Amino acid sequence: MTSRKLMTVAVYVLVLVLSGCITMDDKFNPGYSDYTSVHVIGGEALHADMGAMSQELLTLLRLNANSDRPEPQSQQLALDTLNNIKSIASSIGGDDVITNYSVINRYMGAFLYDVGVAQDFVQMEPPNYFPAASLIKSCMSCHDSF
Repeated sequence: MTSRKLMTVAVYVLVLVLSGCITMDDKFNPGYSDYTSVHVIGGEALHADMGAMSQELLTLLRLNANSDRPEPQSQQLALDTLNNIKSIASSIGGDDVITNYSVINRYMGAFLYDVGVAQDFVQMEPPNYFPAASLIKSCMSCHDSF
């Protein structure tokens, strides 16, 4: 084979390989081009963040069970707790982030949505704490998938 034919074959192979990768990426990773960042999470950090969120959820459950606080104080505690949960959850994953945990990629966006709904209900007059106390169901939808 002459060097010109060899060069032509090499270019064709390169074009086929590159176009094949682009096609495969689009077929096997639909929608991943919409993500703005990739977040690799270590197991210990994930465990610590999940533990912190569970403590915040306990605060919401206790708040819903006990009505001995004055309303403005309860409302502010609920909002602060929901903001903490949202902050922790957003640091783990969310709508515009892909992680090394497929279950987080699948469920964290919905969880953050539920936190936002709970915030909206707590800000109502009078506040409604039921969606905030029900966030545990959002946790279970993810954890039951294991």
